[in-house]
Amino acid sequence: MKKATLTACLAIAGFALAPAQASVVLFADSFDSGTVAEGGHSSSDIGSGVWEATGGTLWTISGGALSNSGGSGTARHNEGPIAQFLDISAFTDTSLNQLQLDVNFTTANASETLYLHLRGYILGTVPGSPVSINNNAATNGNSWNDAHANTDWTIYNLHSGQLNNHPSDYSNAGAAYQMSDGTAGAHALSDTFDMSGYATEANNIANFDYLGIIITRDALGTSPSVSIQDFSLTAVPEPGSLALLGLGGMLIARRRRKSN
Repeated sequence: MKKATLTACLAIAGFALAPAQASVVLFADSFDSGTVAEGGHSSSDIGSGVWEATGGTLWTISGGALSNSGGSGTARHNEGPIAQFLDISAFTDTSLNQLQLDVNFTTANASETLYLHLRGYILGTVPGSPVSINNNAATNGNSWNDAHANTDWTIYNLHSGQLNNHPSDYSNAGAAYQMSDGTAGAHALSDTFDMSGYATEANNIANFDYLGIIITRDALGTSPSVSIQDFSLTAVPEPGSLALLGLGGMLIARRRRKSN
C-alpha cells in the first residue's frame, strides 16, 4: 500500500487546520486529436496517455469526439472496453476524497447504454514483464478485470467503493456507473462520487497508485451509436476541509482589521 506523507498543521486563532489543496484534474480529454490503439490493456500501458481497445475496434477519435457507431448486437469490436490507465502515485493530499465526473456525449437512440468502470489500484508487486490488467473482449457493457489474477494489486470500484479483487466482483455492467439515461440526444453529465465512506485504505485518492478509466457500451436498438465530446475526472477536497480553510481565512482577515 502506498504510504501517505504527513503534512504540517497550521494553527490559526486556536484552530488546528490541515492544509487543503484545491481541486486537481486527474484526467481530461476533449478528443481534439489522438487515435485509438488496438491491443491489450497491460501493465506497460499505465501512464502512456493512450486510449486502447480490442483489435478491429470500432471506437475512433475524430473531429473532437470519441465515437462508436457499431451496429446493434453483441460484438467485442463495437461494445468492447476502451480504456486509459493513469499513474496517480504522486498525489499525497489525503483531503482529496471526492471525485467529480463531467462528460458531454450524444446517443443516437434511447436503447444505447453507455457505462463507466472506474477502478483504483493499490500497488503490490510490480510485474517483471507486462501482464494483462483488463479484458478487451468483454461485451454487453462488461469490463472483466484481469488484474485480480495477474497481479497482487488491491483494486476498488471507485464509484461505489466495492472491492474488485475477483473476476466476478463488480466487473459487469450491473455494477458499473451508467452514464446514459434511456433517452436519445445530447447529454451533459455531472456527478460526484464521495470516497470518504469507503474502506479506510480506499477513502481518498492519495491511497491509490493507478487509476483505470474504462468505457463500455451495450449497443441495442436500430443503428445505435455514441459520441463523447469531452470527459474529465477531478479530485475534490472534502467539503469540511474547505470550510475550515475558509474559516481560517476569515479569522485572519478579522485579526488584521483589529490590528489596524
